[in-house]
Amino acid sequence: MVRALRGRSVVVYCVVVLGLLAGCGNKSEVCDETKAAFEGLAAQVRTAPATDAAQWKQAVDRFAARLDALAKKSDDAKLKKTLEQAVVAARGAATGAGNGDVAQLQRFLTEQPRRIGETCS
Repeated sequence: MVRALRGRSVVVYCVVVLGLLAGCGNKSEVCDETKAAFEGLAAQVRTAPATDAAQWKQAVDRFAARLDALAKKSDDAKLKKTLEQAVVAARGAATGAGNGDVAQLQRFLTEQPRRIGETCS
């Protein structure tokens, strides 16, 4: 019986080690969902009329909410922090877009995918 328990312990130990080596967390899942969210925002921004600031603000606000949910979902501390910072930047960009100023949105769309991509790689 002791031998059987030791054998099971070794199996459990190997499974745990393999899980750690494989990156047991959900980082790649959250990164994939974040990429899809950015693609969705890009599609919404392309189809929104340039003169409809309210529609731009609404799209970016929804995107910020999605990023916030992804930050809460992430079990990787660095990715969570990067996403939380992106949420703040997205909300600032949404406010600017709602006022007809797309400079913050442009900066957001230029900087944040790169920052998140670096964290995800």
